[in-house]
Amino acid sequence: MQDIKIRIYKIKGQLTGIEKMIDNKRSCDEVIQQILAVKKAIDSLAKEISVQYLGSYLKKDKKNQKRIESILTKLIRL
Repeated sequence: MQDIKIRIYKIKGQLTGIEKMIDNKRSCDEVIQQILAVKKAIDSLAKEISVQYLGSYLKKDKKNQKRIESILTKLIRL
């Protein structure tokens, strides 16, 4: 869970940086590049949260283990 909090902290920092870039009238290209980086970081965060959530079921649900492993594999590929 600490890993997720660190990722969120970094994303917050990136967003603050974008706000400063806009205040400093940085070029549109630079701002868009940073926005795309934040988007990628958020997508990665969502995937990590999903994998951890489903991974917790692997330990609890031996009956559906193969199905859950298949879903995790698909999520990792996203």
